[in-house]
Amino acid sequence: MNPVPPMLLAAMLVMAPDVQGQDPSVILEPDHGAIWVSKDAPEASLLEALGLVRDQDPEVVRSNSVSWISFSFENFYLELWWVHDEVSFRENWV
Repeated sequence: MNPVPPMLLAAMLVMAPDVQGQDPSVILEPDHGAIWVSKDAPEASLLEALGLVRDQDPEVVRSNSVSWISFSFENFYLELWWVHDEVSFRENWV
């Protein structure tokens, strides 16, 4: 098994109501996040070891040269994305 790359660790920003010019009664909360990971997402094993359950387990979603799996929480979901078709990715994303 490959070691889990440190790229799995990511910081997520939450907009606070005290942002200059923002109405203090409005609170913005993120509903999802995405992290680019290694091919076939070996990083998912770290999240599973922490007790998280994959949404499509064991299905992998494929679209436009990118694949992903996701983990859902009460009001948030996290997607792990990787490139499965390098040529198509360069044509469509880069």
